Amino acid sequence: AELAAIAEDADQVVLLHNAARHDGDSVGNLAAENFRQVLQVNLVAPQQLNALLIPLMKPGSAILYMGSTLSEKAVAGCASYIASKHGVIGLMRATTQDLIGSGIHSACICPGFTDTGMLRGMLGDDPAVLAGITGMVSFGRLIDPAEIAATIWFCASSPVINGSVIHANLGQIER
Repeated sequence: AELAAIAEDADQVVLLHNAARHDGDSVGNLAAENFRQVLQVNLVAPQQLNALLIPLMKPGSAILYMGSTLSEKAVAGCASYIASKHGVIGLMRATTQDLIGSGIHSACICPGFTDTGMLRGMLGDDPAVLAGITGMVSFGRLIDPAEIAATIWFCASSPVINGSVIHANLGQIER
């Protein structure tokens, strides 16, 4: 009831699916229960929120998904995250098709190496590791979270990107 009241007063609702779980796992050691938990956070919960909020959203609203550079490629050691982030793009594409005619648009923003607590926690304090990561980016630096926020704002207010995968990664160097 409270959500309905908020949505009723809003001209535009932007639903941003940003929560994620990233485990260190591989296809050889990924337990079914852990895989289910990652999929719950990264894919099932966003769809549950969609089901609750889409009926309350007016034309001009947006449903945005946070993907990753790993939404379209893979590296070793994070099988469940990669599988779920590939699924996020699929869910965004299904959202786009299912909402044709509603005036609600959708996109998936795929950030690269962003200077967040999650990334810093995985990198540790080793300057050599940080240099290795920034060496894989054409601009030679981490992405500032404010840059991703500006990208989200652009996507939220630009229906022209409906159905798009937005690569917000400073031009990662493929090796």
